[in-house]
Amino acid sequence: MKRAFLLALGLLLAGAGAAFAHEVVLGASVTPQTVSMAQHVTYTLFAEWPEGWNVAPPRPPAATDQFDVVGCAQPVIHDFPGGHRRLEMACDLVVFGSGKVPLPAWPLRLTDSAGKVETDTPPELILEVVAPLVDQDARAIKGQENIKRDWLKIGLIAAAAALGAALLVVLIVWLVRRLRRRGGKLAKAEPDEPPDIRALRRLVGPELEAWLFRQEAKPYYSELTDIVREYLEGRFHFPALERTTTEILADLRGLDLKGHEDFLADLLRVADRAKFAGLPVPPGRWTADRDGARKLVQDTRPILAPPVATSAVGVAPEGEAADPAAAAETAADETGEKKA
Repeated sequence: MKRAFLLALGLLLAGAGAAFAHEVVLGASVTPQTVSMAQHVTYTLFAEWPEGWNVAPPRPPAATDQFDVVGCAQPVIHDFPGGHRRLEMACDLVVFGSGKVPLPAWPLRLTDSAGKVETDTPPELILEVVAPLVDQDARAIKGQENIKRDWLKIGLIAAAAALGAALLVVLIVWLVRRLRRRGGKLAKAEPDEPPDIRALRRLVGPELEAWLFRQEAKPYYSELTDIVREYLEGRFHFPALERTTTEILADLRGLDLKGHEDFLADLLRVADRAKFAGLPVPPGRWTADRDGARKLVQDTRPILAPPVATSAVGVAPEGEAADPAAAAETAADETGEKKA
């Protein structure tokens, strides 16, 4: 008798399980379950059905009295062995009620294996919403969160700020390089050295000779024109180092260059092409331009009082100081003869 009862109970449970396997199961969840007013929550709806059935996802409304639907993700359907399927759909909600707020129970359309259509809803969920501390309208809170921004205006302001920052960086770099250049030139200059003596000394100096030996036009002509510009600035008292070639050429009429105006204009133009455009300079012109610069300095230098008779050029008799201008000029002449 006992065995018969257990067998009948087992058959009953098996039949109930088989019937349950062919039913559509609906459910829902929400996270978080306790929120503040106007806070976002994620509402997830799911449905499971056996083979032969079909479930259509719901169409949520845009808003209700208690919440707004910000948006829903695309429904996802999972397939399982045996023909079972599962649908999941997550929606972003903003709740502006207070207290215990019931969440939506959107109806789903169910179709069985025989083509019969019916509608069912998942179980209702309750969300705990904490009310604000002050008497404030809930939709006003939500409205503050959804304020529309003028992205075009924000983008233009950001672009203008970026452009201004870039221009500021370029200006700072230009000023630093200019100050370094001026500082280097002032550091190398001797306080009491006349501009013509310094120019003649630099024209036969090791730095210019090194660039000539390496046949590097850009640094060679940068150094050569710096020597000439520095001499013009010291000799004629105008800012040649700070001016462009065009500005210098415009002021040549006011300088007494003793017929070297054409040479100076040609030298500055060739140097600009070598320095800024990277154009080659004929090899035979390098020393010719240096000799021309030396001749310009020699012809336009200040006229000094006749030197005291000496036993050799640039060498004073015993007890007297040598003429620095004659010494620099002699060194330049000797270098030119060696190159020739």
